[in-house]
Amino acid sequence: RGHKDSIFSLVVGDGTVGGFFIYTKDKKIPAGCLPKTDSKVLILKDEHRPGERSTLAYLEWAVEQGYLTAGDLLLMDNETSFKTEFVQDFLNDQNIEFEYFPAYRGSIMNPCDNSFHNNFKQKYYAMLIDKTSLTKEQKFKFAREAYFDVQEKSIVKMFKHIKR
Repeated sequence: RGHKDSIFSLVVGDGTVGGFFIYTKDKKIPAGCLPKTDSKVLILKDEHRPGERSTLAYLEWAVEQGYLTAGDLLLMDNETSFKTEFVQDFLNDQNIEFEYFPAYRGSIMNPCDNSFHNNFKQKYYAMLIDKTSLTKEQKFKFAREAYFDVQEKSIVKMFKHIKR
């Protein structure tokens, strides 16, 4: 919340990850700075309800790319933007089932919150340790690399809550 840049993450019980999607308000970032095959940079200017708008844009993109398909079950935390009528209607229209982690339990039950993001951040910050004066575009590229560097077997263990 309150950050200028937000990354949406999608991890699947089989160990795969959805595409890399980052939302920014920085108008200077070229929208095509990351490979379009598995990544997207969404630039929202001074948008009304940016959380809801970026969530809808992410879900639309995830469906277009095939990361989410009819019959999937999407488990989400209790972020307000995930619970809006527009987001719920979009998911229902796509025949994507959705549930929310119980309040105050996401940090325990959600593989993204309790493991994936930690692993991702460790990899990302390790890449930045010797770097100085990086542009935001370079940081986005490092973040994408760290995102896709989390191993499938690690993700499967995150869902099973098995310690590595």
